[in-house]
Amino acid sequence: MDPYGRYMRIEDDSDSSFSCGPTPPNPNNDNDTSCILRLSPESLQRDLLPRAPPPATTGGLRNLVYDQAYEPPQPAPHSLGDAIESAHLPENLEEVPALDLDLPRNEPLDTKDVTGHITTDITVGEDRPASATSKETSSEGSAEEALQLLVTPQQAEIPTEEKLLHLGSAQTLDRDAARKLSYQEMERVETCCSSCNWPLIRNVFVGVSGAIWLALLAVCVGWIVSMPRKCDPFKKWYQGEAMYELFPGSFQDSNGDGVGDLPGLQSRLYYVKNLGASTIVLTGIFQTGDFPTDIDNVINHKLVDPKLGTSGDFLNMVEDAHAMGLHVILTIDPVPLLTSDDSDLTNPTPSNGTGASHLQDATYPALLATLEHWLLQGVDGFLVRGLERAVDRADVESLVQEVRNLLDRYTVGMEDRIMVVPLELLRAIQEHDRHNATKVLHRVDLLDCQLQIEGRSPQQIVDQITEIMSWDASADVPWFTWHLSSPEDTRLSRRLGRGHSVGATLLQSLLPGTVTVLYGDEVCLMETESETNQTVPGLGIMPWSDDVTSADFTLSSRLPWRPLPEGHHLYNADSQQNISVQSVRAALQTHSTAVPIYVNGIYEAVGDFNPKRSSNLMVRYLDSAVLVLDRFYPRQPRWCVIFNTSPESLTRDLSHIFFRGLVVASSTGDKEGFIRFKQLRLEPGEGLLVKLDR
Repeated sequence: MDPYGRYMRIEDDSDSSFSCGPTPPNPNNDNDTSCILRLSPESLQRDLLPRAPPPATTGGLRNLVYDQAYEPPQPAPHSLGDAIESAHLPENLEEVPALDLDLPRNEPLDTKDVTGHITTDITVGEDRPASATSKETSSEGSAEEALQLLVTPQQAEIPTEEKLLHLGSAQTLDRDAARKLSYQEMERVETCCSSCNWPLIRNVFVGVSGAIWLALLAVCVGWIVSMPRKCDPFKKWYQGEAMYELFPGSFQDSNGDGVGDLPGLQSRLYYVKNLGASTIVLTGIFQTGDFPTDIDNVINHKLVDPKLGTSGDFLNMVEDAHAMGLHVILTIDPVPLLTSDDSDLTNPTPSNGTGASHLQDATYPALLATLEHWLLQGVDGFLVRGLERAVDRADVESLVQEVRNLLDRYTVGMEDRIMVVPLELLRAIQEHDRHNATKVLHRVDLLDCQLQIEGRSPQQIVDQITEIMSWDASADVPWFTWHLSSPEDTRLSRRLGRGHSVGATLLQSLLPGTVTVLYGDEVCLMETESETNQTVPGLGIMPWSDDVTSADFTLSSRLPWRPLPEGHHLYNADSQQNISVQSVRAALQTHSTAVPIYVNGIYEAVGDFNPKRSSNLMVRYLDSAVLVLDRFYPRQPRWCVIFNTSPESLTRDLSHIFFRGLVVASSTGDKEGFIRFKQLRLEPGEGLLVKLDR
């Protein structure tokens, strides 16, 4: 210690030393002292590094120096142990964080402590000195670790204009200069950090992040859920569906008079729905003079015949049909209305005669008023039959255009009001003016086509299909609706035989577009011999059961207005032995849901408004008796129908075409599950609807 008690040096038997004195360059300020502690590696290992885990510390060297800056001056230590104890050094210097500090420097000063050891440069500000770090090398030339502790007490009240002492850190003996931080800056940082509610900020950040992720997850899930389960081509309600044409007078009697009526039809709508049809086509409901024997000579086209019911009964039936997802179409012959006005809707000329002799001056208000009346009753469209008789006497193109405009006015959203015309109308128009035929073709919604099977070979059947589909070469023309029989024809089972009629229906169900089945064909309804000479032979009684009196057509003991069909005790809707109902139901349901079957082609965009369409119907096998048609669509399973047109059992090897497939419908019911096409045996008239393996 110097004579004035300002400097002190303590040494022990090692190379360690501890010295205290006024902080340069103001040695006369006794209240501002600095202490320098130098430790040899042996002392560092012996005295400072503990052998057991140290107790938890609250701030390390930084808090120690920071706190000492605000403590009163301590007496000078007398020994190295006292210096360590008074300096409150941590027992484990390895846990003291080294402070990487970066402070501005003004001018470097080289200074020496009282022992003559050279310290590092000391940077001073305007009024206050800066702290320094010590560097020293051992006598053996190897680097020794040292620790310089700068203690500046009584710094609590320091003017802001003055520069504060800077905190030192544990350093190794290298040539790199240490960077320092003033107490004022440290206090400002800690004050800022202590004023923030970090737990709250952390919780808010985590909560907001979690909410964002949950929102993104919800959006993704909603997008996935909203996606369609299958990417099928768009179609309207009347395209690619199954229609069920019926005559209400022969479908179901509800009041016991022996004649079917609208309430009876309403009670049987569930049967139509379960069969796989989506639309009912009503035939012969208008008021006539002798209903139901004569349905051609219509008295009033705006009223249903009283034997069928009232206008309220019709509204109730339509409402129930719509509630079940069924649409209602009326069959109408427009020729009698072409020369009538709104006040007189009687039929001056029989519609099945040649009464269209003065149609050159035809007007259409009566026809349009009649159609609008039924549109107001909830009808979804019209099947226009018989107009081909007036092609050479009336402006059919103008008539079709006016009807189209009327239907468009009653179209709501996707619920189009449609017009179905027979293909014979276009053929008749084409004979007079091909240009007008094209115009009419683009104004109708469906083309009604009849496929003739009786007496036709497989090649002739294919030729019919090819000729009919030639009308549908463009992508913007109407779809087809195929039918095998109509009320004006003899029943299909009478013409083909019961075995062939179901097989032909399966062939019909594989054709592109919409299919129309006449009521009773699913049960192989066959009229008696006496009914074949009727004006409308296809209006036989619908057999619901094997009841010998009325087949459950009527609820009374009164006989139906026509004889019961032949063999109704076996061929009826409730018979479990009648496999035809199950086969037709499976075929119609498949037609409405299988994309390769109901689509009328494969579309390929060749511009925004000019799609190109190619056929997806292929004839895969053809001989004198067997016909095999194949339907396909991209990324969809293939389907085929096999139809034996001969009256004999046959065996065919089709393994070169197909390997294996799942039988969806069989007209005979003797095949089910997966079948192989090698040596395939077909019964007379048998039809198979098969879903092929990919």
